[in-house]
Amino acid sequence: MNYNKDIKDNRLVSQAPSNGITAFGVTISKKCERLATAIYLVTNFLSDTEPMKFRLRALSLELVRDASLVKNGSQMVEANVLEALRANILETLSLLELAFIAGLVSEMNFTILKREYASLRDTIEVKKASRESRTDSILGDNFFGTTESAHPRPGLGYSREQALMHPAPTSSTLPKGHSIGQTTSVMSDRNTVSDTRRSDLKNLSPRSVLSVSSPAPRAITDIAKESRRARILKLVKDNREVTIKDIATHFVDLSEKTIQRELVSLVESGVLKKFGERRWSRYALV
Repeated sequence: MNYNKDIKDNRLVSQAPSNGITAFGVTISKKCERLATAIYLVTNFLSDTEPMKFRLRALSLELVRDASLVKNGSQMVEANVLEALRANILETLSLLELAFIAGLVSEMNFTILKREYASLRDTIEVKKASRESRTDSILGDNFFGTTESAHPRPGLGYSREQALMHPAPTSSTLPKGHSIGQTTSVMSDRNTVSDTRRSDLKNLSPRSVLSVSSPAPRAITDIAKESRRARILKLVKDNREVTIKDIATHFVDLSEKTIQRELVSLVESGVLKKFGERRWSRYALV
């Protein structure tokens, strides 16, 4: 037997990606290349002094790089890269929304980019969910045989081979103070609990598992906060002076407490100035 040839063949098989990964990777890679091109075209209109211009471009290049790893990588690589792509898309969408609110990107360009990035995000989440489902179903309940056939209960009929492999417990093999009937009852209860836990795990969908194990990163929270402040500042700029009620009327998704907290922060940072007290307070740009 040619061992060198066998080792070489095994190495090639282990390194070669499956057809499913290749097809999905090629599709994702081409999509990311088009998105990167669109980002560069749209950000051409942004000033070179605008930090978002270069951050959006950097994210688009990272997207292309990571997508190429899916195209050329293995299943183990795919799991990590899909999560990186998803985080990249979330940050890009937040920055695009901030750029649109600040008037740096037109409504048409923002709408198109948001739609395409959201489509890519949904595709990745479906792929992640199917991958989790495929991994969970590799070993079925009957892979090692049922509990009944693997561990027959005393008093039931079973073959001679099963009797040799799983002999019934005797009084000499039991702990002191336990009888055969007690042990059988305990084992039956444990099997019932195990089956119940297995049933509960089956009912969990991949999305519910992902939502628990994948919390939103701190960076996304910070970007959302900056987005809120940009929206408030734009309203103040357009109206010169505003009250908390004015802002709440325009942004129904923000509570008055959130608006008040953001206004206090903007006043303390020297961006806004405050006139009046309590419910009659008005805010304007410094």
